[in-house]
Amino acid sequence: MAEKKKMIVDNVGLLFGNGHGQLVGVHAGCGWALHGLVFEFADGFMSGSVKSNGNQELLTEDPKNNLLHLRQRGCKHHAVNEGERIVKVTGFHLNHANYLCSAITLHMQNAAPGIVDRKISCISNYAGWKGDAFEFDVAEFQALYKVNFTHGVCTGITTTPVNMWSPTTHSSFPKEYKEAVRTLLLCNNRTNMANQDAIFMVMSMIDRHGFTTSEYLVVVCEGVTSHKGGVVLKTRSLDEAKAKLATFPREAPAPQRMICMAINGQVVQDPHPVGTGTQIQGGGVASGFNKWWINGVDIIRMNAIAQLSLATTKPKTKNFLRFLKNT
Repeated sequence: MAEKKKMIVDNVGLLFGNGHGQLVGVHAGCGWALHGLVFEFADGFMSGSVKSNGNQELLTEDPKNNLLHLRQRGCKHHAVNEGERIVKVTGFHLNHANYLCSAITLHMQNAAPGIVDRKISCISNYAGWKGDAFEFDVAEFQALYKVNFTHGVCTGITTTPVNMWSPTTHSSFPKEYKEAVRTLLLCNNRTNMANQDAIFMVMSMIDRHGFTTSEYLVVVCEGVTSHKGGVVLKTRSLDEAKAKLATFPREAPAPQRMICMAINGQVVQDPHPVGTGTQIQGGGVASGFNKWWINGVDIIRMNAIAQLSLATTKPKTKNFLRFLKNT
């Protein structure tokens, strides 16, 4: 059974199905024939082929060993910029069975505005081995993973899927942002706005509002007038917070306690409705909340305790994709 490759998120919101992230470099070497063509990916993995003078394969699963062989075989490194993709492969076969091919050109396309597309070429210095021409297009929403060769003939290319990152299906993305993204995508479909522009709009929205899901903090406060207290539980599950309240003696006046809800790092000042607003903490035990406060002063004190316990900074766009990778 084939191994299922993990989807990798890169820094511009693309998902790569190759399990290794974005293409970051191309290594190519030629003499009388192309004897090396290797693609290097974001995690250091390499795919392709590099041949010895005796036409033996030198590429292994060891990146350090591969770099040594590439240098020994005179393969030149070409950096691939963020946002670039290979859209076409052209070249010439060999007219005999040794090495890879006679010449190859990788046609690069850059998504960044104002950047001129370019080509990476490696061409044999011996015309006597030059065979027929070949050409392969990389389909839209696909990324080039490997160029395949057999006995001096380019037999085709191997590609993997590339999709625009979609927060609408990510379990850790807050509901309100999912709705905003759906609206943006609808506008995108109706106005033919570039997908990249839609992504930038989403990221700008995250920059303005931060990225924090709702948190529930169970706060206790000692005595009627004391400001001493603390947070005994911080969770994203309202049920867990209610269960923590239930561990205190039923309807006991001490310690004072309640659930504080925080959104985007800010405590909601009114603790009566909690969650989506359908659960009323103010109803006490009858509503499933073993809370206890006497008046608004107690609420203010416990809200202040909760606010002090929260982080003072919120992750912004530059940390957002890193957050997704780790969830």
